[in-house]
Amino acid sequence: MINNLHVSSQFGKMADDFFFCILMLKSSCFQNNSLPFLHAHTLELSAKAACLKLDIPLPSKNGHNILDISSLLQPILPSLEKDIPTSRHLWEYKKIWFNIKTQGHNIELPHPEELYKLELAYFVDNVMNLKYGFNKKMEQVSSVSISNKEINSGFLSLFNTCRNVYADSEMNNEIKEKLYNVFGRSPETDRKIAALIKI
Repeated sequence: MINNLHVSSQFGKMADDFFFCILMLKSSCFQNNSLPFLHAHTLELSAKAACLKLDIPLPSKNGHNILDISSLLQPILPSLEKDIPTSRHLWEYKKIWFNIKTQGHNIELPHPEELYKLELAYFVDNVMNLKYGFNKKMEQVSSVSISNKEINSGFLSLFNTCRNVYADSEMNNEIKEKLYNVFGRSPETDRKIAALIKI
């Protein structure tokens, strides 16, 4: 049987691959419809990798639910509490994402930091539906794209909190090399990497 450390490492590498794809799209096509899916699955895989690294059994039901997986980590990683969307955000984001058809395109968007919290709630609440763009009620869950070129700070914080549990020097070097291949090896690239993934 494959051990938890191996699976954790593989999940972590996949999370890094999704994250790399986010960075590439953000730098070239930041309204790409696959971005919410990439964000959600980066978070899901990184949370699962952290659980497995810590020998925390993954939930047997709703195994894709980022909030459920994160709740297993909170006793060991209390800083996750500040990153997890609140119940208010999990309700409020729907006013933007699900009401676009009834309100038209003139929705007033909140301040960027609040918008990031709502966007993060959207990612984690729709992880299973973002692959298709519709939920089981056939409501379109990807009908509005409001992301800008910057990475959502709430997403980054949640991702890094989990990533810091399982990432090793090999994994850090792999993502650095990928980013060097795209952005060049320079102090500026090193600053970007440090700002994004704290390595």
